[in-house]
Amino acid sequence: MKKALPLLALLGGAAALVVYKIKKDEQKKIVDLDEGLLYDDTLLENEELNEKSNDNLNNCVHDSVGIEDNNVVDIEDKSACNVSYDEVFTHLTKSEMTLLKEDTDARIVSLNEKHDIHEKERPIQHHLKFSNEIQMNEFKNIIINHGYVITRGVQEFELIVLHIAPIDNVKIMANIYYLADVAAMYNGIYKGWETRVITE
Repeated sequence: MKKALPLLALLGGAAALVVYKIKKDEQKKIVDLDEGLLYDDTLLENEELNEKSNDNLNNCVHDSVGIEDNNVVDIEDKSACNVSYDEVFTHLTKSEMTLLKEDTDARIVSLNEKHDIHEKERPIQHHLKFSNEIQMNEFKNIIINHGYVITRGVQEFELIVLHIAPIDNVKIMANIYYLADVAAMYNGIYKGWETRVITE
């Protein structure tokens, strides 16, 4: 029995080391994907789509959030414009959801034109903008608890939310609606998404 205890301790230590190594490798892969996406030149870069999306979202019937001039409209202002909200994503109007869907459809068409293999998983970046740091941090706390990876954007109070998924219209829209809805709770606006094109 005395000989078995050191052997068990040795085996237990080896198992713990293997688990630790696997966990570190997974963390490194996530960091590599995150950095690769943030600095990769092969990202789907479509400035026209981004500009069109921002114009459409900022020119809604009810004068939605204008990021450039930090003209944030609160929920009371939206309700005064007689707009209807979605039943599931209660902070998004139906017209905002339609614009987000149209933008995503256009981005997927652009991926199709580049012969992207939609079934392959890849990092997807979502860009969001907030009016102040307090609301941005409240948003971050909720999103991190749902498994998203978050980095700071280029501009002040801008966030990049990252997750890994294949290009599936239903799944992407679920993520977009969720992120845009939570952002709207904190006077933020969803600015669009981008991803890497995968052709092989």
